[in-house]
Amino acid sequence: MVVKRRLVFLGLLFLSACAHSFGDPGVARRFISLRHAPSGETVNVLYVHDWRYDSAALGKINRICRDRHNGEEARIDPKLMDFIADMRDSIGLPETATFDILSCYRSSDTNAALAQSDRNVARNSLHMKGRAIDLRVPNLTGKAMAGIARTMQRGGVAFYPKSGHVHIDTGGVRTWNGG
Repeated sequence: MVVKRRLVFLGLLFLSACAHSFGDPGVARRFISLRHAPSGETVNVLYVHDWRYDSAALGKINRICRDRHNGEEARIDPKLMDFIADMRDSIGLPETATFDILSCYRSSDTNAALAQSDRNVARNSLHMKGRAIDLRVPNLTGKAMAGIARTMQRGGVAFYPKSGHVHIDTGGVRTWNGG
């Protein structure tokens, strides 16, 4: 019986230590500002409040991050927004700093079409799972932004010098140089 109690206790301890990965944002409040520059569409939302993700705010994020080729929406990983917000804070930008989205969610059809014409597009891209975003910040070099993101060790990070954008994702920690 003592062994069983210890196993239950250790299991609960493990789960509480991992709570952050099970959907707990880990902060009381978090704001994000996103813009799709070509369309002028913007979203400025408090997506975490009272230690919880706000489903209505996440819905607005899903909308602006939709596949721009076919209008399809998907659930965007809230941890991707946390990565952006933490990167913003690490850089020292104000909470209201706007991130320009180049690409976020991609349907499998869109991703396949892009992969045929661009060798930098992964066939199993995390964009198709709502776990990746390509972005820029006005008046900040992509190289500097990628450098900060790499030090965070939160997922994939790449800098694309030709376009000046940064790719971040919530996959495994890795880096590469874009074309």
